[in-house]
Amino acid sequence: MSVLIDDSDALVQYNSPSGWIVTGVVPEFELTTHASATPGDTATLAFEGTSISVYGSIAENTGQSKLNFSIAGAVVGSYQAPEVTRAIHNVLFWTSPVLAEASHQLVVTVDQDSSQDSSDRSVFLDYFVY
Repeated sequence: MSVLIDDSDALVQYNSPSGWIVTGVVPEFELTTHASATPGDTATLAFEGTSISVYGSIAENTGQSKLNFSIAGAVVGSYQAPEVTRAIHNVLFWTSPVLAEASHQLVVTVDQDSSQDSSDRSVFLDYFVY
């Protein structure tokens, strides 16, 4: 059975609450998303299972933000947002490789190019499924 966790659930810990903005529109899950353009900002979720997927939205006409995904302290994937002319929702950003049945910790790290405008947020975390 899959578990769906909203980006605003207390289980998701944001390292820099002032760096993350909270927004949301229809059709985003629970009408919330989190975004940051600050390199190094993290969102952390502890979960139990053999895999996890991260979903979100991409804003139109903004820069190409990048997210890195780490489990057990090692980067195991990344997502580079494409340039889009209209917002896209429910986008699968990343799915983990198969993991041992155990407790894990996922860390999502903003890897924004420091040359981009710091207000330019194009990737919005919406929900996690494990």
